[in-house]
Amino acid sequence: MNTVAALMLLLVPSAGAETCLSRVAAQVTSLRASFPRLDGLNLVLETFDSREDFYRARPRYAWRPPRERVYAVLVNMAVCEDPPPPEAEKAILAHELAHLDAYSVMGRRALLGLGWEYLVRPGGSAVEAFEKEADDAAVRLGHAQGLAAYREWLFPRIPTKAAALKRRLYRTPEELRSKFPKMPL
Repeated sequence: MNTVAALMLLLVPSAGAETCLSRVAAQVTSLRASFPRLDGLNLVLETFDSREDFYRARPRYAWRPPRERVYAVLVNMAVCEDPPPPEAEKAILAHELAHLDAYSVMGRRALLGLGWEYLVRPGGSAVEAFEKEADDAAVRLGHAQGLAAYREWLFPRIPTKAAALKRRLYRTPEELRSKFPKMPL
């Protein structure tokens, strides 16, 4: 299956939202070459609603073998009205694709176990390690400054308690800017 053709837009409620989701789909498509293990996988774009998150990555049908799963990039429609800067959006999408890349090589038990950790210990060390690994993957692709910009955009837009948790689970803007100075593209 052509992986670009497999990137589908679901639940598009309006022309403005379609334009927004098309922008996100174009960003995801441009990042795909950096994640060769995603080639040939069924990758979809879906929408969701949240006060704490604007982008997510989820495997669907975790009990299936990796090549038979559906890998979803989820977009909170609120970003259509108040989007992050383009480099920030590209960086967080690289972070989400890094999650999908990791899911694509996980066995069923590992994937279900990770899902359990997110469910019962969302602030736990396993979740922190997994989120920082995705940040590090995006940083290796040159997105440190974009991730910093995304987090600076994000924190004022979510509840204070959620922002505090995210500061612990993810690389902070300060950490990203000090440890990973601007790299030439």
